Amino acid sequence: MSTHTPESIATTITKMATEILGVTEMPTGSIREALDSMNRLALMVEIEDHFLIAFEPEEEDSLDSFEDLVACIHQKIQS
Repeated sequence: MSTHTPESIATTITKMATEILGVTEMPTGSIREALDSMNRLALMVEIEDHFLIAFEPEEEDSLDSFEDLVACIHQKIQS
């Protein structure tokens, strides 16, 4: 059983975004609008490597907000 909570996942992603993208906080609203495609790709690859998960293209397309991303990662870790 994983010890990752949605809160710890959110904190980890925020740290990754700061290191990779130089942002000080995760965007509110649409991730697609806040981050360009290269930044999104870099962040998603880092997330997959860190949490040892893989996103299907359809899943990535359906992730609109930071909260959606955290919920998806949490669900994948639990399964």
